[in-house]
Amino acid sequence: MARMPYTRPSTDASTPKSPQTPQAPALPHTPRRTYRRHPKKDHNAPEKWRSAYQLFRDDVNRELHGLEIPFAEMSKIHSKRWAELGDDAREAYFRRSKDDKDEYLKTMAVYEKTAEFKQYEAYLDEFYKQDSAVNRVGRPKGAKTARGKDRDANVGSPEDPGHRQSPDSDAAQSDDMSTSPSPRQNRSPSGQRPP
Repeated sequence: MARMPYTRPSTDASTPKSPQTPQAPALPHTPRRTYRRHPKKDHNAPEKWRSAYQLFRDDVNRELHGLEIPFAEMSKIHSKRWAELGDDAREAYFRRSKDDKDEYLKTMAVYEKTAEFKQYEAYLDEFYKQDSAVNRVGRPKGAKTARGKDRDANVGSPEDPGHRQSPDSDAAQSDDMSTSPSPRQNRSPSGQRPP
């Protein structure tokens, strides 16, 4: 039996190189998202109020406690029950939320007079001062460079590298050019230039 010589299989860009690893479509290059620092949370501050929906959701979670329901299914149950909830029951949750907010504002007003709050404010001032000084790239905001000042003084002058002539001066040049023949007009009927 005659052996066939080995031939390498042809590879297209559209076919994967191996059957186990399919090629993912090439995604356009996106720059990496840079991390932005955030200040630490004030742990001494009073806890914020909860919205009417959050209060309702907590009640439903207490009702369904112990059942192993996935998060996505639980979210669907919350939204479905909230949509089916009557206006009177919903109004009760909004009242509870408003009461919570009022209580929060009272305790926050008291907390703002404490030494812990003043320390936290000083921390925030220092944090944002460092953040604006350290993470700023380039010149300070609003400052002009010497080059920018020179450029402002020379705007419109022929020495300015970005200088453009006004449309009136362009028109004057085009009038001058209309009086002199163009290279095509300067040719003889045979297409040759005169000596």
